[in-house]
Amino acid sequence: MKNCKVERRLEKHFCWITNEKTGARAEIFNANLRKRHFARENFSGITIVNSNFEYSNLSNSNFKNAELTCNNFLLSNCEGADFENAALTYSDLSSTNFKSANFQHANLNETILVSTNFQNADLRNAKLERCNFYSVNFDGADLRNAKYVMASLLLNIEWRDLPGELTLELMRHDFEFSGVNENEELRRDMRFPYTERSRKFNFQENSKLWEPGLPKYRGMNLFKVLCEAKNIKI
Repeated sequence: MKNCKVERRLEKHFCWITNEKTGARAEIFNANLRKRHFARENFSGITIVNSNFEYSNLSNSNFKNAELTCNNFLLSNCEGADFENAALTYSDLSSTNFKSANFQHANLNETILVSTNFQNADLRNAKLERCNFYSVNFDGADLRNAKYVMASLLLNIEWRDLPGELTLELMRHDFEFSGVNENEELRRDMRFPYTERSRKFNFQENSKLWEPGLPKYRGMNLFKVLCEAKNIKI
């Protein structure tokens, strides 16, 4: 869609929001909205599909009840934005800042969430199924009543720095996952026994804490103690 048409539709949408007679709810497709400044704008009820918000500033904007499927939000700033009851399915939300954003009842199914920041975000009753997760920050987020696959979150949340007991716990899980025999001769330059092997969890290891042993927590119990440590409500 050409920029002039996009601008006219956005202008009419903002008039529609304020109940002006010249206003009309916007439907926008295939638009280039890259590197735009939309901070604190009211997009509630809008339809924007298959469009590019890459590098845009959408902080504190209102996207309540918006249709936002198949969009690219890569590296955009959506801190404090309101996505309540919005649909973002099939969108790329990689490296997007959603700190303190509201996603209550939002549909995030089948989105790409790589290095996405949901710190302190409200995701109550949100849908997070069949997503492509990796290294996601949920510190302080509220996931109560959200729909997600626990194992997918457990393995793909960026747990980063953890208390010593839990750091050792995940190191033991990774050691178990690596298949390394504890009797193998370990090289001195290895940070801990399986550094050159496959990793299972995303966290900051600490070789000084390493002690051989079996993991204490598994499955949901492990997820609960990790979430408690990162102040994630589940």
